[in-house]
Parts: sequence; C-alpha cells; structure tokens
Amino acid sequence: MSAPTFVPLAAAPQSGPIRSYPPTPDGSVPAGIAALGQPDFVHRFQSFAEQCHLGWLFGASAHQHPTYISYERALAVVTPQAFTVIPWEEITEFLHPVGFKASNGQKYVLTNDFTDYFPIYTRLQNEILTNVLPQALMAVEEGKEWIFEPFAPPSMGDSLAAALGQPQLAGQLGVSTAGIRY
Repeated sequence: MSAPTFVPLAAAPQSGPIRSYPPTPDGSVPAGIAALGQPDFVHRFQSFAEQCHLGWLFGASAHQHPTYISYERALAVVTPQAFTVIPWEEITEFLHPVGFKASNGQKYVLTNDFTDYFPIYTRLQNEILTNVLPQALMAVEEGKEWIFEPFAPPSMGDSLAAALGQPQLAGQLGVSTAGIRY
C-alpha cells in the first residue's frame, strides 16, 4: 500500500472537526496540539531492520512515514507539512495491519511496524465499536443497507495476503435485513 497523500494546508478544510496546523518556524508544537495535553503514546514507524537494531546496515525509513500521537480526545498525525488532529470519533474504518480512514475520506497507513502498536490497535478497535457499530446497526434496523468499501483497490498481493490469513474486500460488501451482498 502506498503512503497517503496529504492535503496541502491551503486546501485543507477547517470547518469540520478534523483540523490541520502548519509546522511552527521554531519547531515547537502548534497551540492546537498543545491544547490536547500530554500524549498517551507516540507511534513512530520502525522497519523490521530497525526493530532488529540493523537500521545502521539497511538505513532508516521513518522519515517516509507520519508519526501518530495518541491523546485522550484525539489522534494527531505529524508530517513535515502539517499536524493533523483527528478526534477519535471521526475515525470511521480500521483495517489491521493496513491503516485507518477518517470521516473526511483521508486514509492513513498504520501497520504493526509502528512503535506501541498494540495500544493504538486497541484504541482504534474500541472507537470503531463505540462510534461506528451503533450507526451500522441502526441503519440495518431501519431497513437500510450498510456498505463496507475495500480499504484500497485490490492488488496482485491481496490473494497472497488472503492465503496467509489476511482477507481483504475486493468489492463492496452490503449488509441489510434482506441479507448480505458481495
């Protein structure tokens, strides 16, 4: 899966609950991030080589990935271009170990190659169960169909991933009182 494309700040919508802040010239944390308080966890990308303390041999690649900072009320995505604050309830999908999607449609890569992965995995699972599952159940009870979209377009590696126990959707999956449609 390729790295996410980040929306330039000039084009980033600031009217919704997801906010972006430019980096400060002095390298300090923007006020909108500081207002979140003390972080619970900092999740940085760490390649397998780095996990085995062989980064010196193969090179480090953390600079190619965002850093995620977990706070009580939100998740901050830090890139060289912006600090993006996503309230937990604005995360609408989570596909372990691929990434997550926010309510604005932006997808973020988050694999188990990030430090402190288990706490963020647990938090994302709990937030989806708390915020998205009730919406899906209400829609189905109202006679509507709840649609699950593939996280990413199917690729050649998906059949291999499925064979290794990581099935992924190749098309829309619909759930309603009438049944399941795939």
